[in-house]
Amino acid sequence: MNHIDEHTLELYTLKADEITGRVDEIEEHLRQCHGCRALVEEMRGYYSDLDEELKKQPAAEVSYEKALVRRQSHIKPYYEPFAPSVGYRPNTPLAKMFYFVRRHPVAVTMSSFVMFGLVGWILNDAIKRGFKDMNPSYGRMNGTANQFEVLNQKNEMIWNIPGADIDLKILTNDLSRELHYAVIDLDGDGKKEVLTSFRFATDGVNGASGLRIFSYDKRLLREIPFHEDINFRGIQYESNLSSDLILVDKFKSNADNEMIVSANGRHSPCLIARLDSRGNVLGKYYHFGFISFMKSVDINNDGNKEVILCGSNDIDDDKRLQTPVIIVVDPGKIMGKTEAVESKGFGLQPSDAEIFCISLPLTDMDTVLNSNGRVGLVDPINFNGQDALNYRRCGSYTFNNFARTVPEFDFIFSKDMHIIDAKLTTETSRLRDELVSQGKLKGTIDHAYLDNLKNGVRYWDGKEWRKEWTMVKH
Repeated sequence: MNHIDEHTLELYTLKADEITGRVDEIEEHLRQCHGCRALVEEMRGYYSDLDEELKKQPAAEVSYEKALVRRQSHIKPYYEPFAPSVGYRPNTPLAKMFYFVRRHPVAVTMSSFVMFGLVGWILNDAIKRGFKDMNPSYGRMNGTANQFEVLNQKNEMIWNIPGADIDLKILTNDLSRELHYAVIDLDGDGKKEVLTSFRFATDGVNGASGLRIFSYDKRLLREIPFHEDINFRGIQYESNLSSDLILVDKFKSNADNEMIVSANGRHSPCLIARLDSRGNVLGKYYHFGFISFMKSVDINNDGNKEVILCGSNDIDDDKRLQTPVIIVVDPGKIMGKTEAVESKGFGLQPSDAEIFCISLPLTDMDTVLNSNGRVGLVDPINFNGQDALNYRRCGSYTFNNFARTVPEFDFIFSKDMHIIDAKLTTETSRLRDELVSQGKLKGTIDHAYLDNLKNGVRYWDGKEWRKEWTMVKH
């Protein structure tokens, strides 16, 4: 499937005259492609927010005063025929200084105050810098200033980098925004490095960005691009992928930090890269879908952490069957180039890193709203006295030019990935009432409805999806 470039999609969103002849072609592509459709929805939401902001701005006052005309004036010389003769002025530097002080006492006094104030300000700034903690503690996206900021433990900003507008807009509304950067001491020298995956102003809105690693004092230590020639089932996809989510952890006990980084082109396919603490790529895992959240959890209590990948499986993208999926992998087994066992077609060696592959069901609300599902978040919780994991299953559709993540349901699993319960969120309950009042749906979400959702969970056994709990058999 040949995707339409982002510039053309943005012109389509703005209803520009330049693409009038391609509207039918673009809309036909959007009906088939989940990725491009989601990007258009994000753009519509962005420009809608921008229109709302502009409406809130006060109207500029226009002054119609007459222009000022420069007055023509000349200095009239003064002549005094009987003026006294000019006195003698000393020639030595010291004598000249005392002469100037006697002649201009006020100017000398004011200049001294200014000079002492300037020197004091410089000394004060130097002292502050000398005592200011320059070791990064955390980062944040400042949408108002349109920049990424690095701060210390006292919440003082150390340095910042201007960002690309649309990138920061997406990150500001993204549940996984904290996974787009990391602040951690990679090399153990006591100074923390800063890792970022978002685009900077110098990259441009449509430019692909790699993983960047900065020193504590803003020096760019390394930039790792993701240029991949990806072919899936005979279709060539874009090669310039942008880094997206970043997860840094000691996955093995008593081991060095490693990085798990996702990269994509804002639609399928995507890759998961495993890197060591110096930024060297150890392995790449290809998945035909979108990864929207990652978390490291020790699911079997053996002291080592697994990586939970949350997102969607777009294997049936042409049939509009993007389904929410949960993939649990052993990061140590992401070696070389391999493909996901539940989305084969890259022509690569099947991965043996998967421990669980789980599919969550779509609902009647997804059908009515033409919504595509994904898993957007996972949180460890205590459920009825036992350790559990709560997965937020999100929808994706546009309402009044705003991208919405409902319908949302919470699926609760034990740590070893047995499904326990399915729950309704408050926002989804309101949406259900709206759809019923509009005559688009009938019935309420009751216990039986949630039981059907829980029973709709499927496990991939290595060959097919099964209702029974199972691990992936390689």
